[in-house]
Amino acid sequence: MDASNWKVTSFNIGTEWKFYKELYLIAGINLYSAKYPDLTLYQTNAPALKVNASNNDNATRSSGFGVNIGLGYNIKLDDANRWEIPLSFSTQIGSVDYGDLTFTDEGTGTKFDKAASSIGYVSYNFNAGLLFKF
Repeated sequence: MDASNWKVTSFNIGTEWKFYKELYLIAGINLYSAKYPDLTLYQTNAPALKVNASNNDNATRSSGFGVNIGLGYNIKLDDANRWEIPLSFSTQIGSVDYGDLTFTDEGTGTKFDKAASSIGYVSYNFNAGLLFKF
């Protein structure tokens, strides 16, 4: 498969609720926007299939909405509680809508269009860091 870089931006907003000592619940929403490149898919013993999205700028963009839920825990590193290691695990569930695509069989030159559609996704995330409180 040949492809260029995907460009993805997201806006995430949410809250954390500490419910037992240093254990907390994470909940939020996510808004996504992506711009994807042309793709060429090479098949064994068959002509390449090119997925062309950039003829129409609207087709190169996708957008999505999801929810985020997870658990986190803060590991205290000193008695003054100024240094912490926050650890969290979360799941994001949502869907992404994308525009029209044109498929081209490189062997025959045959083209066919795929109308705009959407696809669901599930993402699992593990986060860790180092936090200093002033």
